[in-house]
Amino acid sequence: MIISTKRWACFISAALLLVTSVNIQAQNEVGAKLHMVNFMGDLGGGGGLGTVFLKDVNVQATTMGFSFEHKRHFAKVLSWKNSIAAFSIHSNDQYTRNPFRSERDLSMKGSLIELTTGLEVDIFPMPYCVKQSSVTPYFGISAGAAMSNVDVFQNVFNEESLELEHEYLTKRTRQVAPTFPIYLGIKAKFGPSWVFSSELNYRQIIGDNLDGYVRQQGDTYFSVSVGIAYNICSPAFSPIRCPRF
Repeated sequence: MIISTKRWACFISAALLLVTSVNIQAQNEVGAKLHMVNFMGDLGGGGGLGTVFLKDVNVQATTMGFSFEHKRHFAKVLSWKNSIAAFSIHSNDQYTRNPFRSERDLSMKGSLIELTTGLEVDIFPMPYCVKQSSVTPYFGISAGAAMSNVDVFQNVFNEESLELEHEYLTKRTRQVAPTFPIYLGIKAKFGPSWVFSSELNYRQIIGDNLDGYVRQQGDTYFSVSVGIAYNICSPAFSPIRCPRF
């Protein structure tokens, strides 16, 4: 028996509705975050050699930044997130206990722009566009690019010492590198649309050029942020009325 064109249209419409909506009224979410940022590279750091992550953190080098985000909800616990962020970054050999870096006495200040896209997963479904409060942990992974614009200089000018470092300084102040953020956090929804969140985000960088100095170890940075977002609620989908045969 040949299935009519109208019936095929009905089946295809039902399948598309199942895939794209999955009982979600909120299709889009827009928001902003305020970040505290710590950049770890060749300058400053801990007392040892190489990146040792938390032991390499200089609290004095903490800076601020902000980001704007757009999320597309396509399943009960899945969203696709696009983000643009702007950070101030800073590191300084005066903050380290490493004798070589301390004697080198270099400092870096500048800005960093980040563009990323990736998948975010809620541990528990969030009832968007419903007057019901809800809390859930979440995590995500993204990919993108970071562009820095930095200036590297000596805290106390020493021409002889600075001459030895010239071969390790990048020729351009602007540098670009691939970045892979991995993050986790917790968010709470109040009312049908407003969402507040707190997040820890670690970026793995491919390359060693963002801080303007290429020598010992790769660059990385992480941020702690708080954010607010608003879900744009679309009208409820009308039921599909299939033709009778």
